[in-house]
Amino acid sequence: MIEAVSALLLGLTSGATPGPLLILVISQSFKHNFKEGFKTALVPLLTDAPIVAFAILVLSNIADYNFVLACFSFAGAAFLIYLAYENFVFKQEDFEKKTHKPASIRKGILANFLSPAPYIFWLTVGAPLFIKAKESGIVWGILFIAFFYIGLIGAKIILARIADKSRHFLKSGALAVIVKILAFILLLFAGFLVKQGVELLI
Repeated sequence: MIEAVSALLLGLTSGATPGPLLILVISQSFKHNFKEGFKTALVPLLTDAPIVAFAILVLSNIADYNFVLACFSFAGAAFLIYLAYENFVFKQEDFEKKTHKPASIRKGILANFLSPAPYIFWLTVGAPLFIKAKESGIVWGILFIAFFYIGLIGAKIILARIADKSRHFLKSGALAVIVKILAFILLLFAGFLVKQGVELLI
């Protein structure tokens, strides 16, 4: 029971921690609607199984671990810069007309796959805690993962709903300003990934 509660709290904390995917969840909710934010929030269910397997089975067994993470950092930074550009060119009329396809799931999958954060988390935090929980029985190991993702995705869905509700109270032009602020945040994360990639190579 302690393992399940710990996993839930860890998931909630991770889900509400600012990162590329969370910013994308909020951005899609602002630019489109809750449905698009909701779909983006569900992306970990589509991406994290291979990420967990890759982190545990591959990264832990290769010699040049830092180089691989650095490559993911640089690729992730490039994609975040692209997303930031999309937000920068977004206009209030785009929100009202909704002429562009949101492509929430595709963007979310790319953002999550290209971010080194999930790999680092499962290699350094998630996997050891899962193994510890599994020592009490395979059921506890499964519950650990289940409760973690309930918390992780639940937190993102709640924030997507808040963002969606907030946009209806925004005055004309305010939405475009907020979307551009989110673009700056995406650029900050891109800069962080570049910095992280350089540090990994040094």
